[in-house]
Amino acid sequence: MNGRGGFTLLEVMFSLLIFSAGMLAYVSYQARASAMLFETESTAISTAIAVEAAEELTSMTEDDFRILIETINPQPTTGWLTDTEFKAYFNNDEMVALRFSIGPFDAFGRALNGSGNGMFTRLFRVTTFSNLTNTAYEENSPMEVLRVIEIYVGWPNRGIVTKVCDSGPGDAECNHLIVPVMKPIYYY
Repeated sequence: MNGRGGFTLLEVMFSLLIFSAGMLAYVSYQARASAMLFETESTAISTAIAVEAAEELTSMTEDDFRILIETINPQPTTGWLTDTEFKAYFNNDEMVALRFSIGPFDAFGRALNGSGNGMFTRLFRVTTFSNLTNTAYEENSPMEVLRVIEIYVGWPNRGIVTKVCDSGPGDAECNHLIVPVMKPIYYY
């Protein structure tokens, strides 16, 4: 046995190789974790934005909801309306205006009140249950009087920070969430 202590160059290089492989695995894991965190946070914020409007719509009185639907007149289906366009239907003396905030929304879900390009965009589309499901129901039946307001929230995919997702579903560069609100226009 040799009386010298210490490591040979080969041992040091082998140790650095193992350490480097471990660090690369750790960095790769961190990148995946960061991407998953972005997706989770974005989904949570978009859900909160959609739920704010959904709660407002479901809490409307029967008469206010009927007036809204008659004003919008979804025959067969409206196109996607922005927050401002949708709330414009409430500038009617007969109704109390909806209180939800006007988008777009920043990366934290705070409303920009119609100004600027935010990360999250909210749109509305109004249709009948019959048109949504491509079915026909007898006039004034429970399914025929159902009206559906779809609330769309879109945000850009990770890494595409300048994209504005305001065209509704179908854009490959955008993530989206759609929350339907169903309510009858009247009870018979």
